[in-house]
Amino acid sequence: MKALIFSAMASALIVLTGCGDSATKKTATPFLIMGTSGTSVDLAGTWRQPCMYSTNNSKSEISTTSVDGGNLTFSVSETLGDQTLNNCTVSPDWKMDATATIALGATGTATWVDGAGASVTPAGIPAGALASLVTGTITKMTLTPLTSAGLLVLNAGQTCGLSGYTLNTPMNLLGSACDQSGGKLSEYWAVVDSATPDEWYTGDDPTMPYQLGYYDPKLRQ
Repeated sequence: MKALIFSAMASALIVLTGCGDSATKKTATPFLIMGTSGTSVDLAGTWRQPCMYSTNNSKSEISTTSVDGGNLTFSVSETLGDQTLNNCTVSPDWKMDATATIALGATGTATWVDGAGASVTPAGIPAGALASLVTGTITKMTLTPLTSAGLLVLNAGQTCGLSGYTLNTPMNLLGSACDQSGGKLSEYWAVVDSATPDEWYTGDDPTMPYQLGYYDPKLRQ
């Protein structure tokens, strides 16, 4: 079961100061978790999940996740139809944006499953590699239709149990049928820091602590 993760934005900000071309670059605040190599990894910065197509719902999606200390930002754009050959560069039909505050919890031995839920032993990841529990509070979750086709689909299906979507207007999803956790975040994260670039995997099944989906990782940018 694919996890939907909310991860916080930590891109470097360029702040112009005074006159001329001088600029100060503000770097993101670190957020350290244990990598699968056994050393600490800083999640701060921006991560991207490559363009994917789901045959289950006939939609392509691409997402960006950023981390800045205990603040997270997540954005996913979806397009009707298979856009993987175009790397999801076709204008999306809607997007979902979320922010959250997060805190690091306990670590535990990671277990791994593939996209079908079958247990796997990933090559190159040491036995006994650790995953981290991350908890938090979702502070914003919105869904915005970006095309007339997307607007029609969202309203016709009453997506998240809601109607009355308006083009280019964010709809609040907190408290909706899509907010199944009641605004709470509880996930298991692991970073394979032996890969280039680093790969970030997640899991969110409360009945399977420290179980991660070994597919479609987020890649450090």
